[in-house]
Amino acid sequence: MPVVGDNITFFGIEWENRFHRALRGRNILVSIDGVHFRIMEPSPFNPKWYSHNFHGPGLRYELAICIRTGDIVWAYGGLPCSEWSDLRRFESS
Repeated sequence: MPVVGDNITFFGIEWENRFHRALRGRNILVSIDGVHFRIMEPSPFNPKWYSHNFHGPGLRYELAICIRTGDIVWAYGGLPCSEWSDLRRFESS
């Protein structure tokens, strides 16, 4: 299962991009949210893939977006949808 970490450069996702066009000494804020992506039903069937968002199988990803620039600065995921709720994922970090 692919897991995306802190220093992703193959899609231009870099944590340091949150400072892009920022004034020195200013606070930089990011918004973090979990998103679901549809996938084909894995075989054999397992309910861990179930997404309540679209009532079918999916993967959950967590994205951090810089409030100032709108750049995606962090991504994590590829987790089965029903195993990790947004709150559980946030509390485990």
